[in-house]
Amino acid sequence: MPFSWPGFTAALSPWFIGEAGRPGLQGSVIGGGKSSYDGSTGSDTAKLIRAEYEIAMMSATTMMFSQPIAPGKGGYSGKLLVKGFEAGFKMQAEAGGTDLGMAPYVVMAAGVLASWAKPVKFLPMPPLPGTIGPNPAMVGAPTTANHTIMPGSPMPLGALIMQAFQCGSASGIAPLLVTAFKTHLMSVAGLYHPMMVAVPSPIPGPPIPWTGIM
Repeated sequence: MPFSWPGFTAALSPWFIGEAGRPGLQGSVIGGGKSSYDGSTGSDTAKLIRAEYEIAMMSATTMMFSQPIAPGKGGYSGKLLVKGFEAGFKMQAEAGGTDLGMAPYVVMAAGVLASWAKPVKFLPMPPLPGTIGPNPAMVGAPTTANHTIMPGSPMPLGALIMQAFQCGSASGIAPLLVTAFKTHLMSVAGLYHPMMVAVPSPIPGPPIPWTGIM
């Protein structure tokens, strides 16, 4: 199964709509500053984005081989995603209405990449076509037999996050963030360490590269 995004938009769209209508917000609908209505901040938004992203992640698999992410999110660090969005929102709040262009959104994108920077582990089963399973020497190793090696590309992620927050409609932000995240995930790359059929017994095969998480 792929990432499951309906819950993300269902949770975030009402949030953004509510934030857009509250007094005292600075910078944009996400609340770069503090709301005099209920004290919400950009940090609240960042944490909600993380929470819903991680719920969607529970069904994530590698693009080609349908292997699910390891229990406990396998090395992914959501706190770094939060820090990236918080830093971007803070830049907007402190700019006092000055247009910062892409800068805050590049910072947000950097947070997303940082959350995937350590090797993220995926289960090594089912085995890839042409293999008989994972290399047992790699199972339990720090990187394990199926793991990411590149956290994805910062572009067009930054531009797509900017497009989401500047779309002009509070109800349009969450669906466009989904587009940004899905585009980024297709650029995450990894390796699978297999065992190959051989006589008289299976042998370790060369690492097999893969690209894309869905």
